[in-house]
Amino acid sequence: MKTIDVRRETSDDRQSPNPPAPHVSRFTSHASLFLSCASLVLLFIAAFQTDRLMIEWVRSLQGIWIERIGDAGYVLGGGASLVAISGLFVVAGYARANPGWRVTGFMGWGAQAVTAVLVQGLKHGIGRPRPRLHREEEFFTGPSLQSGLDAFPSGHASASFTVAAVVARRHPALAWPAFALAGFVSVTRVFRGSHFVSDVLVGSVLGLVVGTLAATPVQEWKAVLRHLLLSGTPWLVVACAVAWLVVLPSSGLLATGLLAAAGAAAWLERYCL
Repeated sequence: MKTIDVRRETSDDRQSPNPPAPHVSRFTSHASLFLSCASLVLLFIAAFQTDRLMIEWVRSLQGIWIERIGDAGYVLGGGASLVAISGLFVVAGYARANPGWRVTGFMGWGAQAVTAVLVQGLKHGIGRPRPRLHREEEFFTGPSLQSGLDAFPSGHASASFTVAAVVARRHPALAWPAFALAGFVSVTRVFRGSHFVSDVLVGSVLGLVVGTLAATPVQEWKAVLRHLLLSGTPWLVVACAVAWLVVLPSSGLLATGLLAAAGAAAWLERYCL
């Protein structure tokens, strides 16, 4: 009987190891969120620092291909094209009796409408001059309905990432093509001289958040936002750092330092916590 008791205790100990202390898990969780938020803030500040240098570099480029690439992004990321993309899911859903595709199309339309309202409110509430009208002493002019004072954030980038996020959330197999198209549209907004880098970056993040939430049940919003912040921020930092170092490797020491700090924070969050 004594032997049986000893075996039972040994088995129980083996099956139920002592869990980690709750306060350690909470600390790690809070530290991860803090580092991700800090990385994102540093990235936004770095983007504002690169705005002028990047636009000057774009203006130095010449060639009809630059204009054609910019025009292609303008058309693909336009409201009509994105409405049509969501419409294709609706039509295909009815044609093939696939309710999932129909829902994706309707979600895309709804998310695009929400994004449009948010973007227009920010554009005219902030009143940032577009690159062709920008002067050094005018960064944000304040509320304005004047044409040309509506650069921040980029509407094309926001709408493109909104639809891409809905498609990716509903159909993971299409995530890479959807985000690649949205990324192309966003980059061309800078190449076309219509937006600064920071306009495109903020617009992309806004669209990604709205599209992801639109395709997620409300009770899961907190968890999905957390996952989006923790997993998406490192990729965003890497993409911006690579673009900056490739285009302007010898300029903007402040921006380079901020990007390095953002990358360090993202690395600590990703690989240490």
